[in-house]
Amino acid sequence: MRTRFLFMVATALTFAVCISGCRKDEEKIKYVTQELRFDLPEELANATSASINKLMLKNMNTGEVFNIMQPMEVAAPAATAAKGKSSNALYAAQAAAQPLRVKVTVPEGLYNIEMEGTAYVALPKDGEASTFAIKAYLENVSITEADIALGAVSSATFIPQNPKDATWVIAEILFAGTQTPEGKQYMYNNYIRIYNNSDRTLNAAGLTIAESELLTVSKNDYTPSPLFPNFPAAHIYRIPTDTVLMVEPGGSLLLVDAAIDHTAANSNSWDLTTADFEWYTDPKSATNSKDTDNPDVPNMELVRAGHLAAWSMTTQGNRSYALCRLGDDENNQLTANEFVSTYSNVYKYVFAATGRTMSSSCVDIPHKWIIDAVNCAPSSKWEWNLFPPSLDMGYTHVVADASDKTRYGKSMRRKVKSGIVLQDTNNSTVDFEAVNANPFHKFN
Repeated sequence: MRTRFLFMVATALTFAVCISGCRKDEEKIKYVTQELRFDLPEELANATSASINKLMLKNMNTGEVFNIMQPMEVAAPAATAAKGKSSNALYAAQAAAQPLRVKVTVPEGLYNIEMEGTAYVALPKDGEASTFAIKAYLENVSITEADIALGAVSSATFIPQNPKDATWVIAEILFAGTQTPEGKQYMYNNYIRIYNNSDRTLNAAGLTIAESELLTVSKNDYTPSPLFPNFPAAHIYRIPTDTVLMVEPGGSLLLVDAAIDHTAANSNSWDLTTADFEWYTDPKSATNSKDTDNPDVPNMELVRAGHLAAWSMTTQGNRSYALCRLGDDENNQLTANEFVSTYSNVYKYVFAATGRTMSSSCVDIPHKWIIDAVNCAPSSKWEWNLFPPSLDMGYTHVVADASDKTRYGKSMRRKVKSGIVLQDTNNSTVDFEAVNANPFHKFN
């Protein structure tokens, strides 16, 4: 394959969407044509071509989904391809120096828009093309005649999704605990599993788990904005950096709240004394901690105790979780003191009911350090994601309502893609499923 391929511009393409069924008020539906623009990010600035493989619009008012383009397998451009030609009419592609533009014709409304595509970057040595999956996501896009009259163009930047960069993922989260045979809540057996999703053995030293300070079920007008370029975290625990812990492909680590035999107090639980690590909070480090340590199981390093308390995960599942390292790579990480002193922050908003200014103290984790991210929220209460779409385009849950007691004993577990590879599309909505929790589940 060689460089210098130009594909026909998609600006002239207009896609009419046909909706099955009859409506009594069909004559009242107003269709409008809107241009969508998608730009390539800086990381792919030298791409020789790009394509749109899938384009879906969901009307947030009616729930209708419009598949403008269906997912398809698209081959990399061949050296013999005719210049300026495309092999498929729905293969909207052009020189990467220009944004991809697509015109859509849909009923007026508020839309969420999801796009998937492919970009090709020619390697300078021999002209062979490296293929990158790319995605883009826009929320709450108003498509109306009035918007178009004002010259509105909805635009977003593609997000590179290179499977070669796959490393660690969060494989399973239990935050709701279990119930005792008497029906009482038991929340000391929560856990998180992290998984080597690559094809090589990796060192887990320095891997860090963080829970968000802010809630996914309560969206406020924070100052500064919490979405870019940092993740506001409350509780932060890290696998010690002064260790070497090699994990083979398909291997996982079990991180637990309390590494004890929980079946002694609750037969609907597990013996977690074989866990790889526990997140123990020494009372000397957090004045409100009443944590109990199991000396036979290694402790994660406490980086920050949110609200000066031991970390007890919210059983309602209304926060987000990050897997990261506190530095640019595993060999360049900050100490806990350096990190907290440098990245501490306070987010404020005005509570409308009283006019009072509310504040939330946290520590910001730069997005560039985050390896994997999972937004969580009961589906009936979700208001916003605490990660940008480049880290997580969706959110996952175990129940629709936070008060639903069936959440006890349910975890969010990542799906298997094939073999020992877990699904990781950076969209928790499709990557996870609610299951009966099992800290010793085998993914392969």
